[in-house]
Amino acid sequence: MIGNPQVIEYLQLAIAGESLAEHQYICDSEWLDRIGLNGLAPFIAARANEEKEHFTDFARRLIFYGSDPIASPKPTQGHANVTEMLNHELQQEQDAVALYTNACRLCFSVYDYVTFDMFREILADEQEHVRYIEGALYLIGQMGEANYLQAYVQPPKEG
Repeated sequence: MIGNPQVIEYLQLAIAGESLAEHQYICDSEWLDRIGLNGLAPFIAARANEEKEHFTDFARRLIFYGSDPIASPKPTQGHANVTEMLNHELQQEQDAVALYTNACRLCFSVYDYVTFDMFREILADEQEHVRYIEGALYLIGQMGEANYLQAYVQPPKEG
């Protein structure tokens, strides 16, 4: 099946973004684990799995349209502290929300309701990610980063 070229362009942008998000969350999770925030690391790793699922959904749709998924994400980024990490992740998620909002408008306008529904569902996930990160940053602002992170430090397991 041949898809609308503009829809395909949005799908290509989406898989590049989801690929970057997946890899960034993996790197962030590993970094958190390395610095001893092993209570937060699994949560961030779970986000990587969500982004992988989104990538797979978008790739499947591109293949349905007879297009090859082309994922060329930007490089991942290291962080000096958790606040910087969260601000970077927030920007990525806000970029995804903007992209998927525009993609929903386009898909609806060209009567591609299946792709519209996919973008809409993933948009809801990304909005939830934004909500969580904004909440974490709010708490850090109120409590300070050190106090916020105390809940995520777990003693090493005996072994």
